[in-house]
Amino acid sequence: MAKVRASGADAVFFGGYYDTAGALSRQLGQAGVDAPLMGGDGIYDQQYLTSGPEVDGDLAVHIGVPAEQQAKGADFLARYRKAGYAETAGWYGPYAYDAAWSIIEAVKALVKANDGALPGDARARMPEAVSRLTFDGVTGRVAFDGYGDTRNRRLTVVSVESGRWTSVTSGPAAP
Repeated sequence: MAKVRASGADAVFFGGYYDTAGALSRQLGQAGVDAPLMGGDGIYDQQYLTSGPEVDGDLAVHIGVPAEQQAKGADFLARYRKAGYAETAGWYGPYAYDAAWSIIEAVKALVKANDGALPGDARARMPEAVSRLTFDGVTGRVAFDGYGDTRNRRLTVVSVESGRWTSVTSGPAAP
């Protein structure tokens, strides 16, 4: 911590998960480091917020735009809340929903191309079927490239403010 403080760093990047990041943020604050902890989607979790007031000002980056800012995403979250699940959907929930629909849509495409029956080699054909998918999901436009990577290249920066994750900015949509 002394080396980080002496470095004068503007921020400290941590590539791990919320359970470790919270303790690290507390230690940085206790050591007098006046720089936010930054991380990826591994720290972007509601449980990170329970780490204490030291995490205010910390930053995380996650893929896409918050579901609340998407028409279908807002509807999904409203239906999720109405269903009465014990845990919040979090930011992973909408992505898990779209991931499941990606598999369903790919299987449907294979069945349609095979006269209404699932082909015997469906498992082997799934990567290609997924790479041809394009649909509007709860997280926005869902599409994949030939490697199975999402074509959604937008990122959102979030910050902890008064014990809550708050969107700071989202990058522009890719062409």
